[in-house]
Amino acid sequence: MERIAVYCGRMKLASLIALALVALPLNANESWYTNGVPASDNEWRKHDGPFKAQLFLVDNPAEIYERWNLGPKNTVSVVQLSTISDGKPFETIIFFAGCETETGSCEILGDWKVTDLNGSTLSEVNGLSAYSARGPTIENQLLISENGIGLVADSTYEGYKVDVKITDVVGKRSVSFQRSITVK
Repeated sequence: MERIAVYCGRMKLASLIALALVALPLNANESWYTNGVPASDNEWRKHDGPFKAQLFLVDNPAEIYERWNLGPKNTVSVVQLSTISDGKPFETIIFFAGCETETGSCEILGDWKVTDLNGSTLSEVNGLSAYSARGPTIENQLLISENGIGLVADSTYEGYKVDVKITDVVGKRSVSFQRSITVK
């Protein structure tokens, strides 16, 4: 039996975080960087001007959020899932930077669509607040989504494709990306 659920994982806003990701934002006017070299957009990492985001499917979101909230001395290690066992839960996490805070708040809305690998729509969640914070952020600060979707893998399906569009409401910028996962 498949279960698609919207979850909410509120966390503290950390000002400076060392994050062990594939690529990190270094310049507010450019894309992501990998080993000091600008990284091209791909299906899971996109940018629209200074607004940048990366999508991950993970099976340990509580651990990621807990380490994120411990502060700048902690490293958050994120492993992208390519497969998941039948009956095991997994969730979306988005890392982003370049949120416009001109009005004193950062507001990110998201639209999620989950399909099976044949393209049949299983669920859609639109207009969900992925992140909301009042007050200034450090320019190009790396942030983590507060909300997303979670699923319990079902071997009835060979796998899932998750399409996400997030929008910086204040900056009027958006990115769309996707990730796939196979059920074993």
